[in-house]
Amino acid sequence: AIQKALHVADSQSAAQMVAWLRGKVYDASMSVNANHVLQKAIQMLPLRKVSFIIEELMASPSDIARHEYGCRVICRVVEHG
Repeated sequence: AIQKALHVADSQSAAQMVAWLRGKVYDASMSVNANHVLQKAIQMLPLRKVSFIIEELMASPSDIARHEYGCRVICRVVEHG
């Protein structure tokens, strides 16, 4: 549901929607549902609005890259970052 809202929201509203992930990116990247929110945010928002996501991913890049959901988030960063 949040992914769909991100798709139709303007940049400011979308950034506010994903702000709750600040400090929780590691856990969200490992979540069966929240990883999709991270992916959509990376795809839809300008880099300056999702830089906190990338910074938090870089705290444990190898753990996230080897995780079945986390690796998808890393792929979106490579594609769109």
